[in-house]
Amino acid sequence: MKDNFRELEEIYKILLEVYGYQGWWPLFNEKTGKIWYHPKYYNLPKNDAQIFEICLGAILTQNTSWKNAEKALTQLIEHDLLEVKKLAVINQKKLALIIHSSGYHNQKAQRLKLFAQHILKKHDGSIHHL
Repeated sequence: MKDNFRELEEIYKILLEVYGYQGWWPLFNEKTGKIWYHPKYYNLPKNDAQIFEICLGAILTQNTSWKNAEKALTQLIEHDLLEVKKLAVINQKKLALIIHSSGYHNQKAQRLKLFAQHILKKHDGSIHHL
């Protein structure tokens, strides 16, 4: 398994060297209060909170449109749940209601909590260490 990871990492490094950072994932813009993407500007994550936001968005967009995932992500932002510790301890049923628009909300609530708990337990609460 570690050999597969090393191969994947080498492929990633080659692609990064050839194409550079793409920065195509939409991120929350504090100035506009909206999740925003514009192809002219690179949306590179500037901090750990934005990296965490991207991870959550990737989970939420599974088996649904980005529009519905974005609604769920916006709800997480409005409920101040874009923090590892807060997401790890929130009641799963409450979380499922918050992300209802993403579809499969019960499964995704469980996955979001497990992801946050994993970061807390295995990576000292830091997405950067992941």
